[in-house]
Amino acid sequence: MDILQGRNFDEVLGLYEGRVSTQEEDVGIEKLPVKDKKALASRVFESARRANVSFRAVKPEDTLLREVEPNFIERKPVLLSSELIEEDVPITLICEKVFKRDLRSSEVPDNYFEMALLRGDYRPVPFSRVRDLITSEVHDDLIADIVVKKVGNNFRIPHRLIGPKFRRQGFGSMMIGAIEEFIKKESEGSEKMPDLGMETSQLDVIFWLVNNGFVPDGEEEQDKLNRIINGDEELCIGERYNIFPKTVPEEARVHENFSGNFAVKFVKKIDRGDDENVVKNVEGVGMAVDKVLETDV
Repeated sequence: MDILQGRNFDEVLGLYEGRVSTQEEDVGIEKLPVKDKKALASRVFESARRANVSFRAVKPEDTLLREVEPNFIERKPVLLSSELIEEDVPITLICEKVFKRDLRSSEVPDNYFEMALLRGDYRPVPFSRVRDLITSEVHDDLIADIVVKKVGNNFRIPHRLIGPKFRRQGFGSMMIGAIEEFIKKESEGSEKMPDLGMETSQLDVIFWLVNNGFVPDGEEEQDKLNRIINGDEELCIGERYNIFPKTVPEEARVHENFSGNFAVKFVKKIDRGDDENVVKNVEGVGMAVDKVLETDV
């Protein structure tokens, strides 16, 4: 079933004529001279699988760094690995485990797995500097950053970012594939195949998720998606292509307005398999790169 009804991003955007806020000016794309993106994807996937061993071993009491954010969130990040996975460009892949706890209500911290792809050799960078790089959306060398959290037997992506000038080169699809490999390792021994979920109201991200095998999480979410891709007259597009009901004031149609946007929940079933599935993932990333998907954001 074609859940996008054969439509592409530009066609759907055109349905919102007169209901689209002014977008930020596009940053010029900087094409990274990676000779073999399929081989790079394979190395990224393998790093994610290896990082799972350290991820399981690290406990909250093992952490050395403690940060308390203004909203009373205790944050303890631990560096798991830092590898130069592409020498010609060069490109560094950083993996870490992050513990988060609301000091007002939580006794047991949540834990997250985060991967960041950086242009340059960042292996000797002090850990505090690594955190600055990963959390900055505008850093010149941040290619991609993605976070996954385990929720029960399933997983969700609370954050993902592709550096504006590194988009449309397949790095987003590559990082999704790596997270899937991490999840396969993390869920070994479980009888049920885990789900990977993500919620978004951004039109370009919606197309990116669907192109990477995600589907709406149920009939209600499919109905919401149908309204979006059919250009429902009650909807409009705000900052960063976020969908909002027209009842939301124009000044509130900003990216940070998570409670007011019109978001769709997506899900993908992660099939734990053997090396054959890993090969398929690599090939899938290669195809996405070859097509230079405009929705790889």
